[in-house]
Order: sequence, then C-alpha cells, then structure tokens
Amino acid sequence: VLDVGCGSGKKVPEPFVPFGIEISEALSREADQHMRARGGRAIHAPAVEGVKEFPDRYFSGILLRSFLEHEKEPKALLKECSRVLAENGAIYVRVPNFGCLNRRALGGKWCGFRHPDHVNYFTTRSLAAMAEDCGLQLKLLNPIRLPFDDNINAILTRAA
Repeated sequence: VLDVGCGSGKKVPEPFVPFGIEISEALSREADQHMRARGGRAIHAPAVEGVKEFPDRYFSGILLRSFLEHEKEPKALLKECSRVLAENGAIYVRVPNFGCLNRRALGGKWCGFRHPDHVNYFTTRSLAAMAEDCGLQLKLLNPIRLPFDDNINAILTRAA
C-alpha cells in the first residue's frame, strides 16, 4: 500500500507492506526506517515525482488522506496513481468538502480553509470529474451525511 504524504510512516495497518512518499526529509527518513522493517520503503520527494519511481500496476491500495488539497498538481498526481494502481486496486481519498452546508454557513471561518497550505478545494462533482479524466471512478463512502460533513471520503477505482 502506498501512503502519499506518509509523514512518519506509521499509518498503514498490518498486514499490508507499507510504501510512502514524503516531502519532509526528516519525516521521510523516519518513515523509511519504519517501512523497511515491514518490507517496504519511503521516498523523499514531491508526490508526483515520488509516484513516478514505481512501475505500472504496482499497488493494490493507495492512500491520499488529507493530501490532495495540499498538492499543487492534483490531476497529475491522480494520473500517476492510476498508472501504478493494480487492476482491482483502490485509492482512498479524503479531502475537505467545499460543497458542504457548514462551509456555506460559516463562510471564511469554515475549518476547511487553511491558508496557505490548502491550495485546492473539491466538491463531489469536481473530484469525480478529475478522477474520470484520470480513468478512475468515484464511490462516496459518506453519501448520506455528505451535505453536513466537512470532508469527502471516497474510493477511486479503475473505470469500467
């Protein structure tokens, strides 16, 4: 499993073999040590360049937890993730929900606004469209509570 923006590298649960990409040099060293002990490794690189280091169809799972909102090239990253995703694999995505009622009610005080580190904002429609452009389809994990949820939680799989 590939964890993009893996931090210290301790979030991929057993029994999965953890791989990670981390832009912080110190955190990537810590993650690499932890991941190598479990058969994987961490790469110190920006996300898109890090994913490019892996072969096609290499991962059964990819984690993009609270990451795409920070990525300056989210579509390029999803294209690379699609390339390295195994045929029956899945990508977990969690991003702030720009379309939620909380954002509309709170305006500039909404918890999803975190300048300057959040550079992208997604609605379910914009996330689904970007995924589709990358050969992926979106399945919401929280459709019933989505209007009130500050986050979109979704699984991306290869388009049928």
